[in-house]
Amino acid sequence: MRWLARNVVAHARPIVVVTVIAIAAAATWGAGVSERLSTGGNEVPGSDSVRAAELLAAADVPGSPNLVVLVRERSGLGPAAERAAADVVAELADVDGVVVAGSAWTDDTGSVESSRTAGLRSEAGDAGLVVAHIEGGDPLVQATSKEVLERLRGASWPGDVTVEIGGVGPTRLDLIETTDDDLVRAELLAIPFSVALLLLFFRTPVAAALPLVIAVVAIVGTLAVLRALVEVVEVSIFARSVATALGLAMAIDMSLFLVARYREHRPAAPDSRRAIELAITGAGPSILFSGLTTAVSLSSLLLFSTPMLRSFAYSGVAVVLLAIVGGLIVLPAVMTLLGDRIDRWALRPPNTSSARRWRRVAQWSMRRPLLVGGAVLLVLLLVASPIRRLEFGLNDDRVLPTSIESRRVNEAIRSEFVGLEGAAISVVFAEGPPAASGSVEIDAFASSIEELNGVARVDVDAHALTVIPTVEPISREGRALVEEVRALASPVPVVVGGEAARLVDNTDHVTERLPFAIAVIVLGSAVLLAVLFRAVLATVKAIVLNLLSLAAMFGAIVWVFQDGRFADFLGYTPVGLTDVTVPMLMFALAFGLSMDYEVYLLSRMRESYLVSGDAHASTVFGLERTGRILTASALLMAVVFTSFATTSVAHLKVLGVGITLAVLVDAFVVRAMLVPAFMALAGTANWWPGGRALTRRSRLAAAPHAGSPGVVPVAADTGAAQASNRPPRSGREVVHEEERSAHRAAPMNSTSRPPRRP
Repeated sequence: MRWLARNVVAHARPIVVVTVIAIAAAATWGAGVSERLSTGGNEVPGSDSVRAAELLAAADVPGSPNLVVLVRERSGLGPAAERAAADVVAELADVDGVVVAGSAWTDDTGSVESSRTAGLRSEAGDAGLVVAHIEGGDPLVQATSKEVLERLRGASWPGDVTVEIGGVGPTRLDLIETTDDDLVRAELLAIPFSVALLLLFFRTPVAAALPLVIAVVAIVGTLAVLRALVEVVEVSIFARSVATALGLAMAIDMSLFLVARYREHRPAAPDSRRAIELAITGAGPSILFSGLTTAVSLSSLLLFSTPMLRSFAYSGVAVVLLAIVGGLIVLPAVMTLLGDRIDRWALRPPNTSSARRWRRVAQWSMRRPLLVGGAVLLVLLLVASPIRRLEFGLNDDRVLPTSIESRRVNEAIRSEFVGLEGAAISVVFAEGPPAASGSVEIDAFASSIEELNGVARVDVDAHALTVIPTVEPISREGRALVEEVRALASPVPVVVGGEAARLVDNTDHVTERLPFAIAVIVLGSAVLLAVLFRAVLATVKAIVLNLLSLAAMFGAIVWVFQDGRFADFLGYTPVGLTDVTVPMLMFALAFGLSMDYEVYLLSRMRESYLVSGDAHASTVFGLERTGRILTASALLMAVVFTSFATTSVAHLKVLGVGITLAVLVDAFVVRAMLVPAFMALAGTANWWPGGRALTRRSRLAAAPHAGSPGVVPVAADTGAAQASNRPPRSGREVVHEEERSAHRAAPMNSTSRPPRRP
């Protein structure tokens, strides 16, 4: 790391010039990436639900209806409604890729009265449906849905007739558009609060602007990476939002780490360049390893087959690796060019009382470790206990606000019609249309399906049976219905598709792969932490405490969102399930962000311990030096993700509330109380086996800190030797002499034990 520090400072100007050119090129290349990103990607390739859709498409047969038009005449369905429905059918027929399956006035066979047309009329007789299928994958379905919406919304209708559009296709289109609008509003809401906090914690406008350096490198670079990836794989449009949010989070963390170390070293360093070198040497390992653990966490999403989860991994890993480059190379180069101007126009003096408060917190926790640690552990386990009821689902129209048109149509179908026409289950004949001689057996099979609970009717066609349910497809009842249909003995091979089948396939896939994803995260992080700390217990503790805070986060999410508490206050509709993509993303993000805090805290503790050998005092020192930084980072993250909770889309609320809880609990509860308590109980065993063995080889980049045992002044190493016309001593000699001087000079505080000689 010292080699990197020297070269970055020595070549700061060329680094900045090359970075500016690279950012300009990346911005040009990645400018049109949004238009190429997929709006779908939530299917499991090769699953039964996907195969069913592929078989129907290959046979040129419309699949399950994914477009529903609600025609309502308030005085009761009459000639005006019938004319309007005919106009709707004519408009749909003019749109490429849309196949009308039937309406309340006539079905696809031309019959005016049939069980199908009767099921398409409301029980009150004032509304009817026109159902259709939009061909193609999700991106094409949503593009066609947009064209349909433009056509029908621009038309005029007779009398008191109203026409509204719903179904799976328009719902997903509304979900994408509403999410984009909400994210823009959330960012606009978070910006002023974030700027205020940045100025508060960085103290000067120049320093507060430094996170933008890393953020621009990481986010613009990631958009260029995604632009290259879309040429070979499907990338979800939500990957762009992940890149933005995570890029800002990593930029803030890394800037705080580096600027704080620079300010520690600057008073004793001969100039700003030397202080920056020492800052990189001291904070560099924390930046590198915390970033790598976050990248490992996000890379676990590659184990899942759904393109959306894989897209989160693509953007997440790319933005983290680029943030590491920005934090270790680009930002120090910019700081070198700025020099002491980083601290120009200070808005307030340094806050020394914060360090004292965190020292007192650490001392209080360590004086009664069993009581504090046991109480905190009990509370976290209690909060985590609802996680046992976590049940995965998928999002549907109910994640949207009730003011959205597709949500209103789907709610009307739920409450006013016998069956859910837009949620049909397709039972597709896997080997093509069965022989005519087997029609009796097919009819008997259809009758057995119709007898199941939750089935309104079954329509028999040459290629498939269309099952109209009375239960929500995205629900426990919808899942149970699909499992019962698949369990029935069929006279011919069949595959089951539709929204409810997609729910079963996706949740089963995630549940099957989840243990492997967790293993990748835990084992990968363990290896990285073991390399950094070279200590068994410290590594295990870091991972266990991270998992504990994440369990508390998921427990709270289940208790609030899945169980339906505070629904009116937060403005969401409880469905009794948790969208399967959100917990996976939350786990990877929260684990990585929490590990940032853990790595930085333990790194400062270890630095002090390697010099003093005093595990007790080094723990106090570590929390004293990092408490304010971790608080600042947690509050900034909370502002960003709390803004998500103000959006109108339910799964964004879950993400915002979940990540906010995770970072606040981690910074203010786990790091402030549980970590010191654990460190006090374990003592020197925390750093076994590598702690003491490394003492004589370690050259610490720590600023002088009078009164804190375990901190060594190293800023004026060879300079003093040169001033006295002596040949410079080796780094090892300097460190050991300064260790002894620091130990002799440092007064003992109430928590310290006499340091052992190294």
